[in-house]
Amino acid sequence: MYEWFDEMQKMRNEMDRIFKEFDGRDALDYDPKGKAIAKQMRCPTMNQYETHTKLVTEIELPGVDKNDVKLFIAEDHAEVKVEQKHEAEVKGYYRKEARSQNFFRRIPFPVKVNVDLAKAEQKDGVLRIEIPKLKIDHKNIRQLQIE
Repeated sequence: MYEWFDEMQKMRNEMDRIFKEFDGRDALDYDPKGKAIAKQMRCPTMNQYETHTKLVTEIELPGVDKNDVKLFIAEDHAEVKVEQKHEAEVKGYYRKEARSQNFFRRIPFPVKVNVDLAKAEQKDGVLRIEIPKLKIDHKNIRQLQIE
């Protein structure tokens, strides 16, 4: 007899492995009563849009120091990595919901960009990346004969 529960457990174990590789934690947490509750992904939200001349990416990083952010720009994507230093636990909290976090995000570019002129700034908890778009030379278009 096929045991679907075993297959579900295998899938959950694989997801736990993937999440642990991502940030060292399981995909699910358990409360004291043993009920599974979904864990909130700690990947920050972002917006990406283009104007006539540039591609703009904005990533929300509240409470993250710019010195903890590593930003890499390639021809077709950006990579953002945050590694916050974990400070020693301070006792005496009544409630502590804010904590430091580490994450990595690869952001593909929908258009061709000029990597050499890229610039970034972090202000008011938002990392803003601006990259000029490459101009496409329409004069160099020719028709090809199909063989």
